[in-house]
Amino acid sequence: MRSVNVACGQGFYGDSLRPSLRALEIGGIDYLCFDALAELTLAILSKDRSRNPEMGYTKDLPDMMLQLLPMAKKNGTKIITNGGGLNPSAAAKAIVELAKKNGINGVKVAYVEGDDVLGALDDWQKQGVNLDDYDSGDKFSELTESPIFANIYLGADTICDALKFNPDIVVTGRTTDTAAYLAPIMAELNFAHDDWDKIATAIVVGHLLECGGQGAGGNFSGDWWNVENLHDIGYPTARFFEDGRVIISKPKGTGGRISRDVLKEQLLYEIHDPTCYIVPDVIVDMSQVDLIDIGEDEVELFGIKGRPAPESLKLIMGLPGGWMASGQVSFSWPYAMEKAEKTVDIIKNRMATENIQCDDIIFEYVGVNSIGGPTAPIPPEEMVNEVMLKVSMSCKEQKDAVEFRKLFPPLYINTFPFVGGLRGALHVGSLLNQWSCLVPRTLMAGKVNTNVVEF
Repeated sequence: MRSVNVACGQGFYGDSLRPSLRALEIGGIDYLCFDALAELTLAILSKDRSRNPEMGYTKDLPDMMLQLLPMAKKNGTKIITNGGGLNPSAAAKAIVELAKKNGINGVKVAYVEGDDVLGALDDWQKQGVNLDDYDSGDKFSELTESPIFANIYLGADTICDALKFNPDIVVTGRTTDTAAYLAPIMAELNFAHDDWDKIATAIVVGHLLECGGQGAGGNFSGDWWNVENLHDIGYPTARFFEDGRVIISKPKGTGGRISRDVLKEQLLYEIHDPTCYIVPDVIVDMSQVDLIDIGEDEVELFGIKGRPAPESLKLIMGLPGGWMASGQVSFSWPYAMEKAEKTVDIIKNRMATENIQCDDIIFEYVGVNSIGGPTAPIPPEEMVNEVMLKVSMSCKEQKDAVEFRKLFPPLYINTFPFVGGLRGALHVGSLLNQWSCLVPRTLMAGKVNTNVVEF
């Protein structure tokens, strides 16, 4: 029976490359899939692009592909990544140029464009398209600043089109986390575009694999102390058979764990309604899912149902959101907590004296209650060996963020004894607000295209 083996290569921008290299070393992978685009990542990439129009893709992408290409080509493994971010064409060209420079010939990269709809927003608004934020209810027509980026979440069909060019690598912009997994499964096994149960099952496969180590024993809240060799964790893989059967595993000999309990935790990650998980390709009902341990680090998946794809697509925009600043200072025993609390008073008084304005401010006592917040009891003073006071604020004007940062260096000799931790502790940056809405998918008809760069 025909099958295709897909594997996770990356769970986020900045993830370790080692699991991908290990997967290729061990072999047996048909497609290595990379998800680099959290919502925050687009904001980071937009700042990169504002400084250099040739950027806007994940900076580590060309070098990662350079390291992976020799083994991937030898094994016949194709790579799919949405690391093209806000500039897929530049990413594809950078990959090919770097491969050429390093003597790797015969490299073909297909890139998908069209998810960037920033230039279409005004026309859509004139057409009466509802662009209001679906979380806050804020009106698009009342925005006082223009969006910096605006991208549609695309599905697997765009990647399927790219795979027809038989590339070594497919680079996309804002595709969904699961699209990179669904596309090769559909392309290799020739699913009908209305075989909703199989499509939905492939989406759940992508959901289980997309976060890398989190689906293979990392970040596991069960008996985490028994999960072995996390220094060599193997990212999850899935063999999908043409009859719809799925076996989740990981490369043989790698660390981590694939089990029913591990995958149950990943299954619930970012899921609101398990009967109605909506992606561009299908509406998934995973409420009756079954995960069964069938062997060491092997789990079978079934019971997924699908309904026709939604009529709308998600649009995400980034809007200027003001500024932020943060600083930190550490105190050691004795009286570490008391020193930190008195320093809070000093900072508040200095902000008032300097007329530093802020919209929000957070004081955290790292090592005491920065995770639990006010719900965490503060231990007796004699039990606190050390504490780091971290203060973060947001404001409308850059000058307030800059002046806030200046409050911290004097604290190291102007306040209390046994203070440290200044190096790398100060930060000022601009903020982007996220704006999300749904638009008719018909607006994207004919807007997405695929091109190829090769050497």
